[in-house]
Amino acid sequence: MSVLSEFEPRRVFYYFEEICAIPHGSGHTDRIREYLCAFAEEHGLKYHADEAGNVIIYKSASAGYEDHPALIIQGHMDMVAVHDAGTDIDMTEHSLELRVDGDRISAVHTSLGGDDGIAIAYALAVLESEELAHPPLEVLITNDEETGMDGARGLDVSFLNGRRLLNIDSEEEGHLLAGCAGGARVYIKKELLWFPLPRLATYRIDITGCTGGHSGSEIHHGRANANMLAGRILYELHRQAEVQLVDIGGGVVDNAIPVSSHLIFAVSDKGFSAVSADQVERMVDEIRRDIKAEYATTDPDMDISFSVCDRENEKGKAIWTTIIDKDDTGYIAELLMSLPNGVMTMSSDVPGLVETSLNLGVLGLDKNALCIQFAVRSSVASAKQALIDKLSAIASLAGVDIEIGGDYPGWKYSKESPLREVMSTTYARMYGHEPVVEAIHAGLECGFFADKIPGLDCVSIGPDMSDVHTTSESLSISSTARMWDYLCEVLKAL
Repeated sequence: MSVLSEFEPRRVFYYFEEICAIPHGSGHTDRIREYLCAFAEEHGLKYHADEAGNVIIYKSASAGYEDHPALIIQGHMDMVAVHDAGTDIDMTEHSLELRVDGDRISAVHTSLGGDDGIAIAYALAVLESEELAHPPLEVLITNDEETGMDGARGLDVSFLNGRRLLNIDSEEEGHLLAGCAGGARVYIKKELLWFPLPRLATYRIDITGCTGGHSGSEIHHGRANANMLAGRILYELHRQAEVQLVDIGGGVVDNAIPVSSHLIFAVSDKGFSAVSADQVERMVDEIRRDIKAEYATTDPDMDISFSVCDRENEKGKAIWTTIIDKDDTGYIAELLMSLPNGVMTMSSDVPGLVETSLNLGVLGLDKNALCIQFAVRSSVASAKQALIDKLSAIASLAGVDIEIGGDYPGWKYSKESPLREVMSTTYARMYGHEPVVEAIHAGLECGFFADKIPGLDCVSIGPDMSDVHTTSESLSISSTARMWDYLCEVLKAL
């Protein structure tokens, strides 16, 4: 049964609901790609699907616009697919369960994928329409944007004729984005020695309910990073007792501020550092009280729970069989405490804009190694490199391996932009005030496109969305409608 069929514009919400029914998390985009190609064939439109997983669908100009220059409309086909802890949802197989609360669309226990499903919905509604006035269109839907912009990185731009590009991957109505940060992914890895888990008291701490958010657009809010808190808690416990780590981990992708993390550890029951379960719980209570007080405003729903850890499942099979010694545990605790996270510098040129930041998005123990994954961002290339160098220096001092990947360019703000002028004028005419023209700290694929296509004129827009990349993500119905009207008028003006 359709949840969105009563809302206008009907065809936009029809396609958005269709997209939400197709699993399309990053790395699992085959079915959404097949859907896009089938759409093009059904509507008699030329299309090109490349080896990088991108799809380009072409539509001729409407009557009277044949001599107008082509416009590229662009979005990405993948979403950050996350679900609430404790829910049995396989996001590579399950459709999203949509719900409407007033003006907001969200998904039950999962992220919504409005970033960037709404761009696809807009684009398909435009391609389908026989009534809209528009120049020649090249609809570019890129692959795996959220995990490194792999589609944009591998795009062969010889299949594009347009030199004007409208990116629909922004999240605030009335804002025209005209520049963005560049970034990179940093992997830190430390091989560990493991030993059979002795008969020691074993405990679990779960950090849950953090607010989270997009590591670019929401990093400046100072929200709790659950992985950093896990490291902090481990460090505090290590200072007070002979702690040995059994497991630690949290986060799903590096560009989302992790909302949950956990650590499982054993504590010596003999000798100088012997402590009881009650003593461990009191230590955790003190740490919990301090952390919750620090983040009372930004993360009011955060919880830090303590429990005695079951060593066997209900069938008597061991859940945990190995442990890290206390020296390596201390090493991990000190490494996590030494790593930077969050906003590093603010822009001195653009008030309120974060210049440089990093986010410890993924933490875990995998195949006898500690694995840490950061998203690094900066609107200044040299500052981005300096932050990567800082992490490299820490890794060198700590004797751990480091790898840099997924490097992508920033998109420099251009003072001259005919596309932006048309869009600004159209917006002011429609709504009676000027739009906000700005650069953002989040990364956009426009950096790759501008790098590959000399003289490309880019603008990025989108309807109001909140809490993207989290299970609280929502999309405004009324804003989606207004931005559709705006998009139609921009196409008419071009």
